[in-house]
Amino acid sequence: MRTRMHLTDGKIGFVFSGRLCAETRVEELLACWGKAVATRDDLRLILVGSGPDAAELHERARVLGVGDKVFFAGGLTRDDLSLCFSVCKAFVSASDSITMEAAPIEAIASGLPVVLNPSCANADLIIRGVNGFSYETPDELGDIVKKLAQLDADGEQLMRKLVSKTAASLTDLNQAKALVSCYEMALGRHVQN
Repeated sequence: MRTRMHLTDGKIGFVFSGRLCAETRVEELLACWGKAVATRDDLRLILVGSGPDAAELHERARVLGVGDKVFFAGGLTRDDLSLCFSVCKAFVSASDSITMEAAPIEAIASGLPVVLNPSCANADLIIRGVNGFSYETPDELGDIVKKLAQLDADGEQLMRKLVSKTAASLTDLNQAKALVSCYEMALGRHVQN
């Protein structure tokens, strides 16, 4: 899987999995990645999925100068996605969706920490520094991914065990509470407008 995801020669992967479209804000993730990761860094963003904007996002990565820092993996089977999660350091997303998304939950359940926009619904599932992190700026994203990239094998194994343990708290009741919180946030936004 490391070879398939172009993670050879010491390259370190961070993965996004989801639909490649405007709603998932992959274009913003590419722009943020370009500002957060220097050319000399061996960090790679793996984009798993397909969607109506895939071709445009390929071109956007090239225009932003991150074409060599991003790999478009296309759609993967569930087993291949699990393998991809196992060779990456974290799941990253720029989504600010007020609806819950499955991919970050799947990442946590597989022991992969998540790095999310604090305004997305899934951010309510983050226990900061335990199963994930949130960022608002490219500099914050850069700091997080570089620290995660520096984890040695023992540190990464401990982090994955810790993240996996938090998946036990992703019960139906806790997910329902997170959904209610998101609903209340959406109502609050609607009333303000």
